[in-house]
Amino acid sequence: TVFESREDLKEEQLDSFLHPTIPTTSQAPFDPPAVQKPEWTTPEGWEEQSATGPRVATFGVKGDGEAELDISVTTFPGSMGGPLANLNRWRRQLELDAITEDQLADYAKEREVGGRPALLVDLKNGDRGMLAAMILSEEASWFVKAVGNASLTENQKANFEAFLDSIRFPAP
Repeated sequence: TVFESREDLKEEQLDSFLHPTIPTTSQAPFDPPAVQKPEWTTPEGWEEQSATGPRVATFGVKGDGEAELDISVTTFPGSMGGPLANLNRWRRQLELDAITEDQLADYAKEREVGGRPALLVDLKNGDRGMLAAMILSEEASWFVKAVGNASLTENQKANFEAFLDSIRFPAP
């Protein structure tokens, strides 16, 4: 509904807009799309943890000292804005500047995951790093992301890529 002015709004509409209700449950505000979970082989040293919200799976990796990696497998409906939007979202998470469409190929390498086209990203900023893969489609997109200590991210790169190579999506 389009309103010509604030006066056109009913009091309860204006109140709900200005003072939104915050859910009191600890559940995520949405559930992942109802898609079949792919199969994969978990690399040695990756500890499976509980998955919540849009996460289909969560793994943790501990390194030397307090170095840790949080690895997630998530799925969302649609393409989530496409490669550039996703890459720039991840760059912001590491406090890196956004890039342009012309720079996309410099930061996202094409590969296949489970027989589907995907993009692989390797980002670092100081002592923080991220490995991420985006498998985008109009129906449902999958993301695999490892975030944490930059050295541990580098040390786990082969395991991360082996995990991607092991993913098998169910037949449609």
